[in-house]
Amino acid sequence: MSQEGGGTQTPLLHDESLSTKTARNPRSNIFHSERTDMSDKSKKMGTAEETTMIVPDMPETCALTGKSAKVLVWKDLVVSVPIKGEQKFFDRIQFWKKHGSGATRKEVLHQISGVAEPGEILAIMGASGAGKTTLLNVLTQRNLNSLQIDGEVTVNGEQLTVGEFQRMSSYVQQSDIFMGAVTVREHLIFSARLRMSRRFTDAQKIARVNEVITQMNLVKCQNTQIGQRHEKSISLGEKKRLAFGCEVLTDPSILFCDEPTSGLDAFMAKQVIKALEELAKQGKTIVLTIHQPSSQIFDMFDKLCLMALGQIVFLGPPKKATGIFKQAGYGINGRDNPAEFCIEKLALHEGETDDDRKERVDKIKKSYDNSRMASLYIERIYGSVSERRKEMGNKDVRVSRKYAANWFKQVLWLFVRSFRATLRDPLLLKVRLAQTILTAIAVGIVYLRVGDPERETILTVNGFLFNCVRDNFILLIFPCLTVFADEMPVFLRENHGNIYRTDAYFIGKNLAEIPQYIILPIIYSIIVFFMAGIHGDEIGQFFIFMFVNVIVTNLAVSVAYAAACIFGTVAIASQILPIIIWPIMCFGGFFVNLKRISPALNWLKHLSFHRYAFEIQMINKWEIHGNENITGWLFLI
Repeated sequence: MSQEGGGTQTPLLHDESLSTKTARNPRSNIFHSERTDMSDKSKKMGTAEETTMIVPDMPETCALTGKSAKVLVWKDLVVSVPIKGEQKFFDRIQFWKKHGSGATRKEVLHQISGVAEPGEILAIMGASGAGKTTLLNVLTQRNLNSLQIDGEVTVNGEQLTVGEFQRMSSYVQQSDIFMGAVTVREHLIFSARLRMSRRFTDAQKIARVNEVITQMNLVKCQNTQIGQRHEKSISLGEKKRLAFGCEVLTDPSILFCDEPTSGLDAFMAKQVIKALEELAKQGKTIVLTIHQPSSQIFDMFDKLCLMALGQIVFLGPPKKATGIFKQAGYGINGRDNPAEFCIEKLALHEGETDDDRKERVDKIKKSYDNSRMASLYIERIYGSVSERRKEMGNKDVRVSRKYAANWFKQVLWLFVRSFRATLRDPLLLKVRLAQTILTAIAVGIVYLRVGDPERETILTVNGFLFNCVRDNFILLIFPCLTVFADEMPVFLRENHGNIYRTDAYFIGKNLAEIPQYIILPIIYSIIVFFMAGIHGDEIGQFFIFMFVNVIVTNLAVSVAYAAACIFGTVAIASQILPIIIWPIMCFGGFFVNLKRISPALNWLKHLSFHRYAFEIQMINKWEIHGNENITGWLFLI
């Protein structure tokens, strides 16, 4: 893999790094002076015993591959977002989502710092709106559109490019997004072939898949489809374990998880955290967000980061959190769940004002800031951890390519996956086939035998030809828009993770779907051609007629794919598409005499592929066989 950044997100690291900008953040100097005082204080008050108690020993390498273990540090992070009410319409469209719009901004993270170390699970907790998801997005280099970020993120004391950071880390999203038509095993094999390093043979990749299936307890469901309409699918717990399995295939040094226990029962949630514990024992750095864990799960975390109002109010061992709250005047009942207790004290209570909540949060934060624990962690964030890890560096990611698989393998395996998905959704194929046949029969009935000498008129025949062009364009454009938009989340996640290139995905998917987009217009052409009888017995004219319909169908599919990519959602794309389709049809040469159109608009005819298709169909009818005095162009001007 090259050292290129992965994706188009706001750059954070190295040349693209998240470096502190004091000009935009005048409070930085104040924070640094406070930090120095606290660091000095930690040297006086901290003891070797307490340091060992708070921070576990860190392994030097990951167990599976010998990669150096990674210490993740974030310093002085200040993050702001545009106020939603002032967001412009185009800012909500996928194509125009850019960093740093001109809208008024709101600060959501207020100069926070922290550390996540190898061999431990760091849990980020907080009530809704605390800023935990924003912090995770910044750390993972994802979903940074519209975020304005100041501060610094380092790994082993170094600032990395976005691509380097993403190659050493993996991210398990809260929503489990998969191609539903493939089985668990097929999905893992697909991921292994496109994500694992080229130095591994196919046999080694399959062996790794078998190992992960066993490790994640997916043996029983490995040959079950993940989730296909009207078919048996795997459970939520199995989907969550599959999501973890996909991310640990490559043995990442840092693993991020967004709400990994969301939607799971208590037993399955505990199994997920146990799996994370095993990964931490291998020397991995685990960072997760979680909303309200059970007391058992709460005790399984090695380090807890409590957030409220965009601030970190506690960072340390979970068992020490209630003591900090007690010092602030908020004691816990011995029978209460400590996780629920902490969240409840940091949340906005019913009938309470924002000022009341802020006062309570400030008291808790002050209690933590004055503790030895805070002093020790600040010293580690700004001193010893970075210095220790800087010696090891990140050489294991600097020599990697951007993509693990070459372009041809990307196209091959994307084709295989898409082809399987197409074959395993017979209902969709049947509906499209029925729609094509019924539409063709309806058109054939309306234009029945219009080619007979006693019934043939130029206007009627041209109307038939234009109707055929229109049908083959309209029949699939909206169905393809819906299907492709449903697959977009999978594509965006995998593409942003540098699993494959955009062009490889487009070509692989189109190759897999070309058979149906050839067969359907051929069926349509056979029915309407011989029912209308406009070309007599000329087989050559039939093949030209059919070829044009096939091309128009595939153009329609491409327009649908482009609209889904540009506008992001079916709701927006379906509203915009008619605006695109109207001029294409209007300037097709049938409804309006193109010579009589205003010169200011006449150029639009060159953008209408309806016009080119219609012209070919008319030349095929009027000019090619015995009608030398009548040309297709005659009817376009």
